[in-house]
Amino acid sequence: MTRDMTVENVKGTKDRGPQEMLVQERVVDTIKQAFLAYGFVPLGTPALENFDVLSAKGAGGDAIKKETYNFKIAGRHLGLKYDQTVPLARYIAMNPHFVTPFKRYQYDRAWRYEDIKTGRYREFYQFDIDTVGSESMRAEAELLAAVARAIRLLGFKEFVIRINDRKLLNACMTKAGLNPKKSLDAFRAIDKLEKIGKKGVLFELIGLGIDERTAKKLLDYTGLRGNAESVLARLEKEFVNEEGFQELSRLMRFVNAYGIGKNVQLDLSIARGLDYYTGPVFEVEISDAGLGSVGSGGRYDNMIGLFLGQKIPAVGFSFGVSRIVDVLKIAGMVKEVESVTDVFVCAVNESALENAIMLSVQLRDAGLNVETDVVSKNLKKQIAYADKKQIPFIIVLGPKEIEKGIATIRDMKSGKETRAKLERIAPLLLKNK
Repeated sequence: MTRDMTVENVKGTKDRGPQEMLVQERVVDTIKQAFLAYGFVPLGTPALENFDVLSAKGAGGDAIKKETYNFKIAGRHLGLKYDQTVPLARYIAMNPHFVTPFKRYQYDRAWRYEDIKTGRYREFYQFDIDTVGSESMRAEAELLAAVARAIRLLGFKEFVIRINDRKLLNACMTKAGLNPKKSLDAFRAIDKLEKIGKKGVLFELIGLGIDERTAKKLLDYTGLRGNAESVLARLEKEFVNEEGFQELSRLMRFVNAYGIGKNVQLDLSIARGLDYYTGPVFEVEISDAGLGSVGSGGRYDNMIGLFLGQKIPAVGFSFGVSRIVDVLKIAGMVKEVESVTDVFVCAVNESALENAIMLSVQLRDAGLNVETDVVSKNLKKQIAYADKKQIPFIIVLGPKEIEKGIATIRDMKSGKETRAKLERIAPLLLKNK
């Protein structure tokens, strides 16, 4: 019996085969190792949230509503989370008696109905890190140091952390003569600078009802970028008393103490389009990758208060895991995983099957990844299977070997064979793992 159906991926999603998932899991394990080194702990939140949480003004807000997968069922309006930050804010509101600071990491999927292009999907994996409960720029500096550690552990040497401050950007808008009511819309336009260019942003700003002179003045400010010392020096005369300028100055002191100052640039074009950012904002780019940002974040001191009714400061960063995997591929840093299996135990015939299984159990208990035949292949086909899966070693076990308490170990790359007592097999293989 058949029926008509479309057998394909939903647009904006993709399957990830074993090879890609093995690489992705290594990326995740590496990032986790970096975050644990700074005392961050794991948190899990559901894929589904109430839509009024996801769309709350000051959380995702109107800007994200059109990108949120949402539906109504049994009288409830629900949505798939578009990031890990809003669910974190909701979690803190439901669990307010946390130890301060609360430092968490979370690896999970998120969904956004947005334009598809190389390295961007509508279903994607994020790896987030957040510190809740600290107003100090030390929280930003520690978070960025953890991010830099993760990037280095992944094998990247050349990367840039680009930083701005929403408060400083607001001050620039005021100096340019912009109506404060248009600031959020202007943030969103500026955030598109690398996507649509200076002319495109100018067109959008004018389309928002901002006069051309003000828009050009604002773009002059947002064109400032470079090493922190030089940019702060250029801004000092006009903005030394502004809170955003002072925050960036303090942040750079701590960033330098962590030894990552050489990787930091101040870039006044970094705006981050989401409504909830209130202070420093940042993006990370891997040099010469050609895919733009692989992660971003910033301070969001007001969002948790929307759900809890009291102000709780927070800062966070999110890696785009799928994008990092793409960058690793482009940089030629992905080595094909030959096999997760260390050894395949071949049974010469039916009478040796049970002994092959018992030996495989012993080898797994010793710390090896082991496969045995489960589809009644003859010896030749078992060896061919191991070869095709690039399993590095096989063990051949037959009635004669069982009687003598020995087995033959074959190195599948060199073809070299070694006969060993059964109890010596595990130590011999572990030396090669």
